[in-house]
Order: sequence, then structure tokens, then C-alpha cells
Amino acid sequence: MDVFLLICENAVERKSWHPVVSRIRDRESWPISPAVNTEYILPLLTLTHVCQAWRKVVIGASLFWAYADSTRMPLPLLHAFIERAGTARISHAFNPWSTNADLERAIFDASVRPLRHLTMHFKRSLGEQTTCFPIKSLGLESLAITSLDVDILDVEGSPYLFHEHTSSMRALALSPIPRLLPRDSFPNLTHLYISFARQALPGVNPLDDLFRLLSQAPKIQFLGIYQISHIFPPQDPSTYPLLHLPQMRNLTIRDTHWLYPRYLLGHLSFREDIHVYSRGLWLSRQGSDESALIGLPRVSLPCITRMKLEARFGSIHMVMEGPLDSTQRPQGRLDVTFSYRSSYLEDDPWENILIRSLREYSPVSCILTLHILLHDQLQLEFATNVIPHMEKLVELVVLLPVTLSSSRPGCIGGNAHLFTGLLHVLQQTNPVICPALSDLGVVVFITENLSQGGNSQAVLDNILELIRARAKNGHPLRRFFTQPSNSILKEQYTKLFQFERQMKWLRERLEGWLESIRQIVEVVESVWDFEERDLEAFTSRTFCADEVANVEQYWRLSPVDSPWTSPL
Repeated sequence: MDVFLLICENAVERKSWHPVVSRIRDRESWPISPAVNTEYILPLLTLTHVCQAWRKVVIGASLFWAYADSTRMPLPLLHAFIERAGTARISHAFNPWSTNADLERAIFDASVRPLRHLTMHFKRSLGEQTTCFPIKSLGLESLAITSLDVDILDVEGSPYLFHEHTSSMRALALSPIPRLLPRDSFPNLTHLYISFARQALPGVNPLDDLFRLLSQAPKIQFLGIYQISHIFPPQDPSTYPLLHLPQMRNLTIRDTHWLYPRYLLGHLSFREDIHVYSRGLWLSRQGSDESALIGLPRVSLPCITRMKLEARFGSIHMVMEGPLDSTQRPQGRLDVTFSYRSSYLEDDPWENILIRSLREYSPVSCILTLHILLHDQLQLEFATNVIPHMEKLVELVVLLPVTLSSSRPGCIGGNAHLFTGLLHVLQQTNPVICPALSDLGVVVFITENLSQGGNSQAVLDNILELIRARAKNGHPLRRFFTQPSNSILKEQYTKLFQFERQMKWLRERLEGWLESIRQIVEVVESVWDFEERDLEAFTSRTFCADEVANVEQYWRLSPVDSPWTSPL
């Protein structure tokens, strides 16, 4: 029987119960929700209609039915689920202001039927919001509040969610946050998601409420903060004491002016292996100078050994990591993406400031592995002014740049300036630059019309000359590996015959070049199987899957809010 129930459990997607939380609100599709009907309810009902024996077993398994969503389940089905759940703790989603709200409050009276997870969808502005809160917690494990409007809890003073003014629950999502954060204490809270409304509340600094809430949730492990940008310029909470959050594992700050995470991170203390994601950080005319940039907070990581830098027109993505543990999880990670307009600093583009100051706020001298993707205006600057300071660099992977006319990667010829600079730097003998460099990886793509490839042949020649120069100065490369661009092949060659034809042409085109390299380098790998290794991927699939499972234990993030993979 246990084996049969286990098989049944694998036939349905229980995580489809989880609410989707997002900073984006669309009245046409609200509430944003997973396909619970197709992923859970329909498969479950199908199991009950196979035969009488199956039906009896499945209906008798109360945990299968401990779910009720009155926003999308018809009333008869809702009652059937509740009846079959028996005394099991219910995961309930509803709209407190629906026509059946009074009935639902009676059905799900916490004093009668214990709730495990509660999701409240607010669809309209609430003039009587005080009739909803505070509520009784009574063993509630998680609470998610989503809304189309922003004034759900906008009462005088910061509201309390619970009668007890404290809750033992482990997860809280507010999407979007009412303008004032709850005042309750959460001694056992491990997961917190906050999406701020964009409207400003005069006289309120969102950091004040945020620090107060975090000080009352000492066991936070996974924290997501979105759109904390409705007050500008942000106020530096310089008077705040340092707040210790020793169990924090993952912190995400998205879609805000970059000074907010600077101030926030500057007043928080974490464990050494924390992962910090700051995506969608925008730069304005205020604070967009070099002194402000250098003030970017330094997350205390034990030792930075891996780095990825992607610079495209209008954005810069930087990842710094500690060494990988046995599960392929980096021991500390800082993942930052800046968005900007070059017109803010017309005389001196902001990206150039970043490259010049890179050595001042990042430990480039400790980097062992470097992945880079730079547009042509930054390539020479980086090669000549940053690479020489990477004294311990062992592995260098060069990705394809973008073209001026497109956000898509281009041909290898777009790396002409980079390899010109690398050849100049890495062939030096007194002193030898990057003496530990032993592995060089290159992502390639060449069009069949070589005129479209621009400087492709010149780049291939420079790579070969660089390899020869390293062998000549007594620091030969031990390993060279190359691979066609996975992203371009997927985008341009959707049909199998086109894909195979292009792969065959690339192999033939590169074979003579690779054979010349084999005469110099001990190990030459030409990787044509992306499942074996994808040079464009900086983190393993296992790591990303584990991060998703941990962060989304109680809810699902909208795809636009997930920071685990590269945004570029």
C-alpha cells in the first residue's frame, strides 16, 4: 500500500499548490497561479476513476485532499476536497472579499480546522481592511498575501498580522507589500518574500520598517526584496546598529536603485557562505560617480576564486564566488547586475569607471577561474589593466560578445580587441603575466559567409599566436578547449538538419586550426556535446536546481524574479 501511494504521489505535482509570488501584477491574469488544475487536480481525479480499489485507497489518503482554492475551484469540488481531507491540516487559498467569503471563514475557522498554508488574494482596494487583520495564527506554517492594490494593510501605524503579535510560522510572502511592514515577531521565520509597491508614502523610509522586521526574525535563511525604490534619494541608515543574521543563506534584492542594496548590505552581517543576488540595479544621475561606485558593499566571503563578468551595452553582470563544495554549491556568492544609460555620464561612460575600479573593490588577485563576455569598447581596457593583476589565474574562458546592433551574441570576430590585448599582455616575459594560467577556453561561432564574420580569422590567428608565445616564454598552456555557441545554435538552427549541417561545417572549418594547437598544447578538447559541458554556463544545473528547491519551498517565484541563472 505504501508503495502504491508513493507512486500516486509521483503522479501528481503537489508543489502546484504553492502560490506564485511576483512583483508584476496583471489584472487580466490575476491571480498569478500555477496550473494546479492540470498539474494536480485533474491527475488526482483521474486516479480515483481507474477502478473501485484505486478509488478507495486514493480517497482514503487525506493528505491528497488537504488543499482548497476557492479562487479557482467550484464550490462542489471545494466541499469534496474538504470532506476527504478529514482532520488533515489544510492549505487554503481564497479572496477575503469574494461573495463566498463569509462561508469560507466558517469552513476554515482556524479554531475548528487547523490550517497549514494560507494564501489570501486581494482583488480590489479595501476600505475596511481592518476587518481582515489581525488573524489567528494557530499553528500556521506559511502565509502569502497577494494583491492588485497596494493599500491592503495601509492603516495608521504599522499593522499586526496576528492577534498574538507573534507567530511561529516559517514563511511569509507579501506581494506587493502594503506600504507599511507588519510589526509582528517571527522567531521561527526562515523564508521571507517582500515586493514593495511603487507608490511613495510620505515621510516613510522603507529601510526603517525593513530593519525592524528583520530584527524580529533572527532565523531568516531565504530573503527576497523587490522594488524597494519608491523613495529617492534613499536615506543612508547610518545610525542603525549592525544586524546579525547568522542563518541567512540566500538574499535577493531586485529592481531598485543600487544605493538601497548598498545601504542594506552595509548594515547586515551574514555567514561566510551566503549567496547575495542583486539584479536590476539601476543607476541615476544622482550617485553615479566613481566615489559612489567604490562604496559598493563588500560581502564577506572566505576566498573569492571564481569570477564571471558580462558587459553589454546598458548592463553589467558580475558574479564572484568562493570555491565549490562537494555538492557544487559555491562557498559564498555575490551576483550583481547593473542597468544604466550611458548618457548619464557622457564624458566618461559608467562601465569604464567600473572596469578601472574593479581591482579596488574585488579581490582579482585571488581569482582562479574567469569567464568574460565584453563588448568591444571594454575589451582592450580589461585585457591590459585587469588581467595583469590576476596573479593566480588558472582558467580563462572567453565567451562571445554582442554586436552594436543586437543584444544577441555575435561571431568570434567580435573578440578582436580582447585577443589583441591578451596577446600583448600574455606574451610578456619580464615579468610573466598570469604565470599560473594553464587552461584556455573559447566559445566560437563563425558564419559560412566569412564577410559576416568580420575579424574571425584574425582572432583565430591571435589565439594560436598567444598559445605559441606562452610556450616560448616557458609558461605553456596545458589545456585548450573550445565549443560552438550553444545560445546561437539554439536560436538560429531550430531544425535538426540545419543544426547538424552547421555543426559539420564548423568542425571542418576549425579542424586545421585545432590541429595546429595540438602541436603545442598537451590537451586539446573540442566539445560538441553541450550535455557534457556548456562553456556558456557558469554554474551547474545541480546547483541551480537546489537553489530553486530551497528558495521555493513554500511558493513559486515568477520566472522574471528568479535570479539563479544568468540574465544575459
